[in-house]
Amino acid sequence: MIKTQFAFVPVKFDEIDDADHTYYIPSCRNIKPLLTSIEQIGLLNPPILQPNNSGQFRIVCGFRRVRVLRELGMTTKLSAFVFDSVEPASEILLHALLDNLTHRDFNPVELSYILQRLQEFGLTREKILADFLPILGFGRNPKVFELYEGIAHLSHDWQKAIIDDRVPLDLLHTIQTLDDLDSAVMIKVFDTLRLGKNRQREFLQLLVDVAQIQHLTIAQLTAEQWFTQILTEPSWTFSQKTEHLKELLWEKRYPRYITVKNQYEEVLKASQMPPGLDLHHPPYFETNEFSLNIRFSSLSELLQKLDHLEMMIKNGYIQKMIDLV
Repeated sequence: MIKTQFAFVPVKFDEIDDADHTYYIPSCRNIKPLLTSIEQIGLLNPPILQPNNSGQFRIVCGFRRVRVLRELGMTTKLSAFVFDSVEPASEILLHALLDNLTHRDFNPVELSYILQRLQEFGLTREKILADFLPILGFGRNPKVFELYEGIAHLSHDWQKAIIDDRVPLDLLHTIQTLDDLDSAVMIKVFDTLRLGKNRQREFLQLLVDVAQIQHLTIAQLTAEQWFTQILTEPSWTFSQKTEHLKELLWEKRYPRYITVKNQYEEVLKASQMPPGLDLHHPPYFETNEFSLNIRFSSLSELLQKLDHLEMMIKNGYIQKMIDLV
């Protein structure tokens, strides 16, 4: 690491070049708590600056602090730490990162922008893995690149969902393969249905597969009447909408499923199964494991239902159901 010197000096606000984003790491963090703090007790943690080639100062660390000071009208003069070097350098960016780590951790969105910025400074992945990720608290795990690198290219809505921990990071590789419209549609579907993370994985794969099978984009698929009607049905809960959509998507993804389902219902109807004797097929006929539930209030009622079950076995109804999966 190069050795840099800096001094704590007064700086005029009009000498700070806010538009120089050499070291800027975008953040979706709420700025209001910082504004309240500075408004009430002043600036406790001065920004770090560096001279640039235009005769002004670029911000190394403290973009949000400078922004708040401007919003509060405190734009006469402030004291700041100023580096003596005018050349951008990854080592100076590291100073900014370490300064932030003294009072907070980086969220996944910020980490993605950090990875992007370090590579823009010419650092290889190997160098970042060896020298920077351990300092940031991520060890030397190369999967960090797989999980976080592309987040910087996602929309604000996706980034906000990631920060709020509403979506799993392992979805992002697939999301990044979608165009902007399909990506926007997916986050809208997730939010509208209030899907949990496992449901999100399931729905994403179903929508991607069905769209491909039908030669549609995800935006086109979700704009079809059957989809929008379910999504906007006012009398259904989020769970009911989710199950209805899943059922129809399964039918389109696995055409054999609806055929098998109809055959199963025909066999069930022919067997004349009485109330209180419930035979459940495996979900979406994915396995060969059936379940049986018997409800009764007397021994005679139990024996009657067992007799009917035996009849179903002898007449081949149960075997026909098993043969469908």
